[in-house]
This record gives sequence, structure tokens and C-alpha cells, in this order.
Amino acid sequence: MKQLVVINNNQIVVSSKDLAEHFGKAHKDVLENIRNILVAENSATKFFQETSSVYRGQHFPFYLMNRDGFSLLAMGFTGKKALQWKLKYIEAFNEMEETLKQGYLEEPVNPNELHCKTYKGVPVITIGDFAEIVKRNRTSILWHLKDKGLSYQLLEKEEVTAYKQENNIPIHSAVSRLIVFTEPTAYKLTCIMYNNVDPINLTIAKYFNRQPVAPVKAVVAIEEKIGIDYDSIKEYIEEMETNISLIRGMVKHLTEFKRTRDEHRYQTKLIREIGLNIFDGTGDLEKAVNSRIQ
Repeated sequence: MKQLVVINNNQIVVSSKDLAEHFGKAHKDVLENIRNILVAENSATKFFQETSSVYRGQHFPFYLMNRDGFSLLAMGFTGKKALQWKLKYIEAFNEMEETLKQGYLEEPVNPNELHCKTYKGVPVITIGDFAEIVKRNRTSILWHLKDKGLSYQLLEKEEVTAYKQENNIPIHSAVSRLIVFTEPTAYKLTCIMYNNVDPINLTIAKYFNRQPVAPVKAVVAIEEKIGIDYDSIKEYIEEMETNISLIRGMVKHLTEFKRTRDEHRYQTKLIREIGLNIFDGTGDLEKAVNSRIQ
């Protein structure tokens, strides 16, 4: 799976080319949108870095943008597909930030090359492989490991070198620290993260080349209650989640970077605008729910 965000000059950034592809936009239109932002707000120049790629002797411009730049640009993208990609990028930014905080960085996982690894002869699974199997981000998996006190091992330095040699991974690969855990921990994680673990357990069992051993955690209805079909209010929920994630990231970064006075004013203005969008969204969600439970 190709990473949505990368590290460049100690910043987490995304390419305008990738953004255009994922959001279904012409790259030239995305470039124009970015340039319009830069013309309208001089303070936005710190959020975007213009660069170029060379193909057959020709230079093709594109931009790298940090989280603030992405937030500015993505606000103008609408529609169901755009909302889905906004959520994916927000999750990718959050995951990379947490990864950098934890001090370990795994290389992207190729879904076609998922197979059991070993460490000191013991079958293990990396947090990256597990994330690919369960389709959850690594940050949430790491949180569950720590929160539930599950057994895992953080490999560093000589341990990583030994792991690479044992699993025929090139020594010069970018992996410097990584988390691994055993099959029992993998099954415990699926029970925590899913109600019906059977499909996930089958995949994990295949990964470890054996039959699943974890029981199915059944969902038992205690009493009959009114249910709301998720798909009927999905657009309201996803829109609010997107705006909440955007404002969380912008508030978090408010004190982490030095900006000019105008840049600080513009940043807080954006936060207020997104906050108003969230407020409006709660009203829309309330109306949608009430109309379905009458």
C-alpha cells in the first residue's frame, strides 16, 4: 500500500500529484487552486513548497504541502468521494505524527507479500502487517496494545539488524525500529477491535499457517431498541468527523510552529470557520436523526 504522506525536510507532507489522483481532479486544476490560495493569503506560503519532476527532459511542477496546506486545499473539495479521501488523509497525517513521536518507522506494506515473520525463531507479526490485515491504522493498534497491556516487543538497533537478517530483509532498508507481537496477541487484538472476529481470525491463521484458535465474540442483544441505519445518516457523520479531525489538527499545531502575526490570525480564522461548520453539522445531524426515529 502506497503511503499517502511522506517525510520531507522534517515535515509530514503530501504531493499535489497524489492528491489530484485520489480526489479525481486534473493536476493542473489542483495547481491552479494552490496558486489561488497563495495569491489570496501570503501567509500560506509556509504551507506549500513548489518543486518539479523531470520526465524525458521536461520539468513538471508540483507542490508538497504540510497538514495546514492540505487543510486549506481540501476544504474546497466536496462530494462523497472527496469526503472519504479527506478522512483517509487525516488518518494518514495522524498516524505518521504518532509514528514519529514513538520513534519508529516501518516501510510501506505490500499486501501481496504478507507472510509470517520470525524473531529469534518465534513466529511474529509486525504492526504494519497486522494493520494491513485488519484495515486499521497503526496508531489505533498501538494504542490498544498499550491500553490493554498486551504483550509486544519494540525492536531497536542490533535487534532490528538481527530481525532483518533472520527474515532476509536488506540491511540498508529504512526500518530502524519496529513493533512485533505473537499470534496469541494478534487474536486478542481482533477480539478487542471487532465484534465478529471469525473473518479476521481466518486471515491471521493463514498468515501464521495454522487454524484459528480464538473464539468468536458474539454480539448479544439485551433488549429491543430503535436502530438507525448508518447509511441513511452517513454523509452527516462523515462530514462532521472530517471537520472535527481538521480542527483537532489545526488546534494542535497552533502552538507548535512559529508564524507571523498575520499567519496566526489567518490560522485562528480558519479554526473558527471550521468550528462553525461543525456547529451547523450538529443541527443537520439532529434533524436527520429525528426524521428517522419518528
